[in-house]
Amino acid sequence: TCLSSFVWSLLLLIPVWIVPEVLVGLAAPSLPEGTARLTAALMGWLALYVLLLNMVYVLSAAFHALNHFRVPAASELVFNLTALGVFVTLVSRWEVRALVIGNLVGIAACGLLLVFALLKAKSEWRGGMVQSGEVFNPLLASLPIAAYYLCSQFPGILANYFAGGLTEGSIAALSYAKTLL
Repeated sequence: TCLSSFVWSLLLLIPVWIVPEVLVGLAAPSLPEGTARLTAALMGWLALYVLLLNMVYVLSAAFHALNHFRVPAASELVFNLTALGVFVTLVSRWEVRALVIGNLVGIAACGLLLVFALLKAKSEWRGGMVQSGEVFNPLLASLPIAAYYLCSQFPGILANYFAGGLTEGSIAALSYAKTLL
């Protein structure tokens, strides 16, 4: 499951690394040029963050299942301390990028902690060969959930797309109208 999650997450994030400008243009066509460039520049780093975060969630679930939830917050503590430490250290020089770097380093530290803990554990999966079905079967089982998630995100994406072309204050009005609806 961990390997399958990593492989499919990596494959799905490839467009973010290859054509971030196109994705920004599709999602927010009326962004000012400077904001669009900054958004596209940060998307690759944020995609890496999403990939690492996904792996931390999967590894954390495996770790807690194998250890019967004996250590409920160790990984979160490592993430928070590391992310905040890096952010505070780099914020004056890197500004908003320090937040991205802090989160990436925090998630990487958390993931390494979980990988180390899982590899150290005496479990039957350690050292076993991975079968191709172990990579593809979890994906097939999760396709209905992924389709539901994508469909649930579509109205928000569509609203953001059209709101990007509205005049100032219209986004708040659109938000209030949606709340009333």
